[in-house]
Amino acid sequence: MFRPFVGSLLLAALTFLFGGCGLINAITTTAHESETISVATVWEHDHVISGTLTVNAPLTIRACANIKMENGGSIVVRDNGSIIAIGSADCDTRFTSSKTIPSAGDWDAIYIYNTASAGNAFEKVTFEYGGGNYGVLWIEDNASVRVDASTFAHIKGTAVMIEDGATIGSFVGNSFKSIGGNPVWTSGNIVPSLSPVITTDLTAAVNRVHIDGTTVTESGTWKDLGIPYEIDGINFHATVTVEAGTTIAVMPNEIVNVSENGALIMVGTVAQRITVTSAKTTPKAGDWDYIGIYNTASEDNRFEYVDFKYGGSMYGIFWVEQGATVSFDNCLFSDITGPGMEMKDVTLGSFTGNSFKKISEYPLVVTASVVPSLSPITTAELTAGKDRVHVVGGYTEIGGLWKELGLPYELEGLSFRSPVTVEAGTTILIEPNEIINIADNGSLILDGTADKRITVKSNKTTPAAGDWNYFGFYNTSSNENRFSYADIMHGGSGNYGQIWVEQDATLTLEHVVFSEGDTCDIDADEDAILNVTDTTFVACP
Repeated sequence: MFRPFVGSLLLAALTFLFGGCGLINAITTTAHESETISVATVWEHDHVISGTLTVNAPLTIRACANIKMENGGSIVVRDNGSIIAIGSADCDTRFTSSKTIPSAGDWDAIYIYNTASAGNAFEKVTFEYGGGNYGVLWIEDNASVRVDASTFAHIKGTAVMIEDGATIGSFVGNSFKSIGGNPVWTSGNIVPSLSPVITTDLTAAVNRVHIDGTTVTESGTWKDLGIPYEIDGINFHATVTVEAGTTIAVMPNEIVNVSENGALIMVGTVAQRITVTSAKTTPKAGDWDYIGIYNTASEDNRFEYVDFKYGGSMYGIFWVEQGATVSFDNCLFSDITGPGMEMKDVTLGSFTGNSFKKISEYPLVVTASVVPSLSPITTAELTAGKDRVHVVGGYTEIGGLWKELGLPYELEGLSFRSPVTVEAGTTILIEPNEIINIADNGSLILDGTADKRITVKSNKTTPAAGDWNYFGFYNTSSNENRFSYADIMHGGSGNYGQIWVEQDATLTLEHVVFSEGDTCDIDADEDAILNVTDTTFVACP
């Protein structure tokens, strides 16, 4: 009766001196060597694991417990097993190295397989000095886990790897310190389950959440996690909204595609722009390829206050397929190899306030049907001879106003088959030997003013008479054709002057100046209708 009493006094004294949790951990240690847990089990105090601990039943780990892993040790949870490790505000649960002087990678990992039960949870847990080829915590597809308010420190390689198809009940308030790889490696379908993280002592090259190239089929919001997303080539087949302030770093030579009813919605703000850039720590133009919007995508694609940088290919940094729908507002396109954007016969819901800087080719390559949807752009440091909007040849099935964009239009051969009005102050450059036709109920109005004339000339840096061919007005065009306050020069290479008017076609010329044409300016067929005011020209014989 006396000995237990003495023990009780000693226990009370030690508890008073060192605190209950510290005392219990100091005097109670259980060793496990390649064990299998087959019945519901509760762990407290300290445990040392060597080899692999297989968990095939519920394992609950109390606050203050220290799970010490020997060299290469691991925990495998499968076959209806689960781990519930819940620390407390003043005493976390810890998975750590058993070494006196620990280092990253001393032990392997905790593996949660898809045959495990759905009850896996880690809260107020510290994972330290581990890390194998699949992180220190690996979650298989179809497994279910929540990880909250936990710390990952001194990890070799990636900290947490979550396979596509896993269920993440919660991922809130986690922090990462001194991680050799990415804090989190997962798929785009998992991203909406993630919340902001805190990182410390990570290099710029790994201080990102890595998203693999799995096709995204789950809609949701990609939150601003506080560190960038790093993405491989990826396909969006669902609607993904990217939160303001987010940075997305694209791996070298990769393409981001949106198709199959998918949509990409990036809406930043003036204060919190979204950035899509190169994943390289020393980026340069052309590091990654482009974002492609296919015509099978939804009509919800929208980009506002987004900076697109250091990409580009023969299709530019943005390629929009014929028939697709997209909007761009207040976006910056900079440091791009190739054109800035290529959009042919697409629907632009909006295109305002966009800027282009350091583009090696044209800032915009478009078809004529896209032009009426464009608004003025801001440019800087464009390549000489490419500082213009390039309009590819074809037909203008969609008419409207061609606004003065702040830089010229450059035209290949073109046939206006719908009414088009060109805004005052615009410059039009025409490629060598090309013809601009107006037919089939189309019309062309150059709507200049006395103080904002319209200029039509050669696209050559050293222009000459006859560089381009002529405007041809057919009698199938409407009677609304009119050039007002326009300067026409450098055409006439086809012996039809700079303007040819077919029999019964109508053209009104007001305050037009012709110059530097090849031989003559206007070739009008008999019975062509010319209405001329304050315009002098050389008639073709």
